[in-house]
Amino acid sequence: MFKRIVMTLILLSILTAGLYAEEEKKAAGKKPAITYGDYCESPYGYCDREMTMQQAHQALRVFFKKRGLHPVVRAHMGRFVKADIYDGPYLVDSIILDRRTGKMRSIY
Repeated sequence: MFKRIVMTLILLSILTAGLYAEEEKKAAGKKPAITYGDYCESPYGYCDREMTMQQAHQALRVFFKKRGLHPVVRAHMGRFVKADIYDGPYLVDSIILDRRTGKMRSIY
């Protein structure tokens, strides 16, 4: 019985940790989650050709500069670019950019 109560308390604390972190961000005046847009000159996710690494880095800088954020590229994995997004000294998100399609998503 005691083990069941302890496991329930642990599970509840894990489930509510994300809510607490989100409330802390709001209380600190942090920006909400980033809504991602397109990187290609065409509609989102439909690049005519795969971006080079240099084009991908430039696209990240331009996209996030408009939102007052700073991307730091962490890794290149084939056609993907992994980057951390910072708002000043604070990590806001980690993203992955598909250079072939131009799509980006959060991996945080």
